[in-house]
Amino acid sequence: MADGGYSRRDLAGIFHGARVRLVTPLRDRMNLVAKEYVAAQNASNPGVLILSRFAGAVEELTEAILAALDAPPPRLLGKAAAG
Repeated sequence: MADGGYSRRDLAGIFHGARVRLVTPLRDRMNLVAKEYVAAQNASNPGVLILSRFAGAVEELTEAILAALDAPPPRLLGKAAAG
């Protein structure tokens, strides 16, 4: 998704239909994708946003679930690929 392969309309539909979004940044701390996910949710039945403590949006999206991730995201991704 980060490569611009989807239109804004398609991304909004994907985010709206997703029940869970996990955001673990690799490079920057902006994480607009976390805010876009929240904006696309149905207010009466929203999905769950899980943020890494490394996500820049963690300071603003205080109602998100904070993942207790002690390892930096690249190490976590390596563990997930190996598991």
